[in-house]
Order: sequence, then structure tokens, then C-alpha cells
Amino acid sequence: PLSLQTLFRSADSMAAFTRLNIRPRGFRAPGGERGAHLLPLLEQYGFAYDSSVDHGPTDLEDQARHPEPLMLNGRLVSIPWQWRNIDYFHYYMHPDGARTPSEVERHFRDAIDGLSETDGFLTLIFHPFVSGQDTQRLEALRAILRHAASAMNICIRTAEDVAAAVRSQPFQSTSGESLSLITNLNERPH
Repeated sequence: PLSLQTLFRSADSMAAFTRLNIRPRGFRAPGGERGAHLLPLLEQYGFAYDSSVDHGPTDLEDQARHPEPLMLNGRLVSIPWQWRNIDYFHYYMHPDGARTPSEVERHFRDAIDGLSETDGFLTLIFHPFVSGQDTQRLEALRAILRHAASAMNICIRTAEDVAAAVRSQPFQSTSGESLSLITNLNERPH
């Protein structure tokens, strides 16, 4: 849930972005959980999408194959993600203990291959302070991104592009072309 301290930090961040003539369009709550008062605040500040969730890593919602983006309240788009597709989960929260970079790479390659075979939507989240922590983790991340970029039937989109598509028409997968989203990266993989 969104704490008052987090809200103040977010307001400070908004002010800093405004001074730089940058208007953030999306939001993901710290720790990922949406909280009861978040959506009205995001609307008030003009955000286009929210990529927070209302479930934890062991909840049934997190076990869905490929949750799809959707309209939350007629104005904000929800960009879904699953705990198992976050680097932090594998390195720090995994029920079987911390995973090695090769195990993390294998998991994400399998997730990408699964999307390629079944069609759908997938959000992968990588944090610089997690996957950029050492050479082995960074190499695993590079291999994951190369793998995603090499998949012929996966489109890599920014969250803002996905939100615009959802607003223009409900998300629909088409046979042979999956829509994939990789967030928290400064640039697309080459």
C-alpha cells in the first residue's frame, strides 16, 4: 500500500521531472502493490498507465499464463506483470532461495519462448541495482535481451505504446504475433 512518505517522495519526483520539462506518463508503486488511494492520484496528475498490482507472489492472479493489459477505470491502463518475471524476485525473494544468474537467464528465456509459442502479453522487469550489480548478472540480462530481440514473432513495446494501443482499442493478440513488453530499460535491445 502507498504510504504518506512514498506519496511525498513521488510528489518531489514529479516536481523534479517538471523542472526538467519531463512529464512521466506511467507509474509502478514501490514494492509493486497498488493501494486503495493510488488511482485517483494518478488521474489527478495526468498519468496514462499504472503498472502496479493488487496481488502477491503466491496469489492465484500471479499464476495466470499471460495477463493482458486493460482499462482500470476508463482513463488509466493497467500494464500487468507477475512476480516471477521480475529480476528482484529471483535474486532476493524466490521460495527456494536466491537464484544464480544462469538460473535467472534460463527462467526468462523459457518465459520468452513460452510467449513465442502461445501468443499473449508478457512484462519483464529488470532493475539496475539488481541485474546490473555484477558482471555475471549483467551478462545474464544481456543474453535475455538478445534472446527476446531474436524472437521473430515477438514485438517489444514500451509501456506507453501499449497503453496507447489499449486506449485506442482493447488488447487483442493475433495468431503468429505476440505482444511483449519489457519495462525498466533505458533502451530497446539491439
